[in-house]
Amino acid sequence: MLRAVADPAPRALPAAALAGLDGAGRMSPGAVLARLAADPRELVALGRLAWDLGRALAALRGAAQTLPADLLGGGPLGLDPAQRVRDVA
Repeated sequence: MLRAVADPAPRALPAAALAGLDGAGRMSPGAVLARLAADPRELVALGRLAWDLGRALAALRGAAQTLPADLLGGGPLGLDPAQRVRDVA
């Protein structure tokens, strides 16, 4: 398993991002929008988080490209080729 951390430790997660997570860790866009309506200044912090997430996902993709092909579906030990690097909570 590969993981990358999207948000730097010294920076708090935006309240809008936290408001948008349900009990199972899934995103609720409506809750994010409601929080943004209440405090539009959160948009800047969400933008930073999106930028950080993009960088973390790029790092995972780069790491996945260095793995042998048989671990990524190209051989007998391969994973399901439908699996991709993706955002998970």
